[in-house]
Amino acid sequence: MPERDASEDDTSIAACVQWMGGQHRYPIERRDQIGINLRMNKTLADRRKAILAGTSLTEIRLEYPLLFEEGEMLQEFQRLRPGKEMMADFYSGLERVAEKLMRLPCSTKEIELTRNARDLVLRQTKTGNKRQCKC
Repeated sequence: MPERDASEDDTSIAACVQWMGGQHRYPIERRDQIGINLRMNKTLADRRKAILAGTSLTEIRLEYPLLFEEGEMLQEFQRLRPGKEMMADFYSGLERVAEKLMRLPCSTKEIELTRNARDLVLRQTKTGNKRQCKC
């Protein structure tokens, strides 16, 4: 588990969280992405500790709303697994379980939605256009 930097304490972490909450209110193009990355790096150890302690996703989302946006999710995986290509790992795993996941529907409507989603996933993975898959 990552360790909090020795120069950080509860007060500085709380200030980072508060600052990031303010950034979340801005449109993406107006956000200070460098500042966000810096503060997300500083708060990583505290986030991991909370998650591993069983803090609910609702609580994590309230404290770190930026974490639940696509770009920041990708950054978080890079923080946790430096040097790994997260999306490649994701699609590789998806290809292994996609067919089983697609067999889970319970109602007629879900079956049709599942077929459409399965077809989209299979087209995206076969064409190599994996980054564009928005299913």
